[in-house]
Amino acid sequence: MKIFTIICALVGLVGTIFGSWGRYSEAGQKKFDEMAGMIPFFSQCIGIFLLVLAVACGLYLASKNN
Repeated sequence: MKIFTIICALVGLVGTIFGSWGRYSEAGQKKFDEMAGMIPFFSQCIGIFLLVLAVACGLYLASKNN
């Protein structure tokens, strides 16, 4: 479960960074202009969800060990 938490955190971080780049930078807006930024938006949403899931799993594991 610890590996799952780490993987969720890393994938969530990458998704959130990619989504922020695609939505808020000029280069990202040019790259994803054809779909009005839907790919970066959903990437950012899924990334945030995975980060929240990783935090919840981490808190669960920490409380289980005590």
